[in-house]
Amino acid sequence: MFNTISPEKAGISSRKIMEFIMAAEDYGMNLHSLIMARGNDILAEAYFSPIDASFLHRMYSVSKSFVAVAVGLAEQEGLLSLDDPVIKYFPEYAEYPADPRLEAATIRDMLTMRTPMARIPVWWGKHDRVRAYFETEPNQHPGTSFYYDSAGCFMAGCIVERVTGRPFLEYMKDKFLLEIGFSPRSYCLKAPGGHSLSDSGVMCTTMDLLIFTRFVANGGVWNGKRYINEEFMRAAVSKQADNFTGAPAPLTDNCGYGYYIWKTPRGGFAFVGMADQLAVYDKDTDFIFIMTAENMGCESSTRALIADWLYRNIIPSLGEPTEADETSEKELRRFLTTRTLICQKGLDRSSMTDKINNRKYSADSNPLGIEDIYFDLHEDFGLLICNTSQGDMKIEFGFNKNRKISFPGNRRIGLVASFYEEGSYDCYASAAWVDDRTLSIAARVTDTYMGTLFITAAFLEDKLTLTFYPRSQRLFDNMEGTITATAR
Repeated sequence: MFNTISPEKAGISSRKIMEFIMAAEDYGMNLHSLIMARGNDILAEAYFSPIDASFLHRMYSVSKSFVAVAVGLAEQEGLLSLDDPVIKYFPEYAEYPADPRLEAATIRDMLTMRTPMARIPVWWGKHDRVRAYFETEPNQHPGTSFYYDSAGCFMAGCIVERVTGRPFLEYMKDKFLLEIGFSPRSYCLKAPGGHSLSDSGVMCTTMDLLIFTRFVANGGVWNGKRYINEEFMRAAVSKQADNFTGAPAPLTDNCGYGYYIWKTPRGGFAFVGMADQLAVYDKDTDFIFIMTAENMGCESSTRALIADWLYRNIIPSLGEPTEADETSEKELRRFLTTRTLICQKGLDRSSMTDKINNRKYSADSNPLGIEDIYFDLHEDFGLLICNTSQGDMKIEFGFNKNRKISFPGNRRIGLVASFYEEGSYDCYASAAWVDDRTLSIAARVTDTYMGTLFITAAFLEDKLTLTFYPRSQRLFDNMEGTITATAR
């Protein structure tokens, strides 16, 4: 389906694409992969090692756009109607909707984020996420105001699974995804209660996301074959709800909302996930921008920068083929194949290195329960060792480069969200002296869950201040705070 061409054949210079990626890196964005395509032609494709093309990446809320298409498939098969009340598909919870606002909510309301819930149902740690939704008191009329109700999308995914008898992504794979080249290895995490974590749990490759975006841009057609009716697909990418906030729009806000699909400037659309999982389509140029990343907690800034670059520098430059520039094309190809995950940058050593190495620091009373702290520093790597009453926490890191480790601890969130199992997360940790007395460490988890734990160790004579700053969703519970310690 897809061919690889030079950017110049799409009317844009190779240099502009390099400048876009270099700007993102200069701003400190933690990129994992990137694809730019026009029509069926790929202009640029990059993976930030050790992330590669086969990596199944957590798509977070991009998953919602998959749910929209799954609903369209089920509607096409006569298994549901968009105007059906949601409660129809959950008879075992019929006693809960005493509130008429919940009884009146339809599948269409869920698709357009105009649900009865302008609040977040608490479900983490509960054994049934569906029940948690029905136990939450509604606070607005369905079909009225836009509110980003992630749990409402989960409920729509549950409806698809109840009427098809299949996990929603497997249903989609059977119906068309595998046929159009989607990865057979793709899957979706689970929610408590047995249904798929359909609002944020899709795990697939970057190319899978390009394939799905092109399918939606084609209106449900692939290689001349229609898989979903044109009316639904047109509605899915059209403005169904107003999402005006009055604030500056970094990418999608204020442009409108379709069926779990964001509207973008110039009549395009986007799939958007936490930590900057992005698929952006520009209709006028038939351009698709795909990105996976871990910019957890920084999205308002990073998306504003990405939008500015896309709509000021990349999209306006697309046009008729230009003269080949073999030197620039070769430079871009080399550049794209040498990208690596972001790491801490600075010095490998400082005047403090020998003074603190293997020295014991006794911590003052602190909520993290850390008692003693050690640094074991070598030429190109080091360890931070924190003793607690529950055992040692060790973080091994490379200096000015990433070192693959298993994140400290012996438990991880399993395939069922909010429930833990034995094991640890794949993690890449790096460190650097950012000044003579300050060591900066970053442990970046790149797994079914993602996030970064930043640690700053600041030294003054025999004193140490150790600060833990997590940027994640649920990964680093009870690992935030500042500790003071003194060398023995």
